[in-house]
Amino acid sequence: TFDNLVAKSEAFSNTIKLAKIAANGRSNVLIMGESGTGKELIAQSIHNACPRRHNPFIAVNCGSLPVTLAETELFGYEGGSYTGAKKEGSIGKFELLRIIQDRTIVRVGGTKSKKVDILIIAATNKDLLEEVENNTFRMDLFYRLNVFNISIPPLRERKEDIIPLVNYFINKYNNIFGTNITGISKEAEEILLRYD
Repeated sequence: TFDNLVAKSEAFSNTIKLAKIAANGRSNVLIMGESGTGKELIAQSIHNACPRRHNPFIAVNCGSLPVTLAETELFGYEGGSYTGAKKEGSIGKFELLRIIQDRTIVRVGGTKSKKVDILIIAATNKDLLEEVENNTFRMDLFYRLNVFNISIPPLRERKEDIIPLVNYFINKYNNIFGTNITGISKEAEEILLRYD
């Protein structure tokens, strides 16, 4: 939840404010940031603060799916639509760009559309506008996802958050391991603060 996020810096505090606004809306959200900046934490916080929080949060790592598997995983399929398909078909996570724009789905091999009530939160460490310009990401998909954009600054741009994060993790692991570590040395703090 937003209460679990550690933010002393103005940059990350502003990110959290935007994410809270996104949680109260119905628009698609695109979270952009480098690897390790907390995109999934922001996505889960948005979900846990939105009106749909009692429904499942379904995370799908599209980068790890082969294109053919992604189609059936995301969009589902009707029975008998390909060799080896279950005769009853399969429900996908969501189906085609139509879901992003007008919240309706059609299964692969199907003809009937169905209304769904979802909040799409997409996250990437890529510069999608650059990917669109290089023809490696669909422009229509980018514009449908990029309705509410949240950019997460990397830790090197919000160094005020480093020591509070150190203390957060010390407390977390003290609770897990039953230890009583009270902090780190000034020298260790300086090393962390100098590291880019």
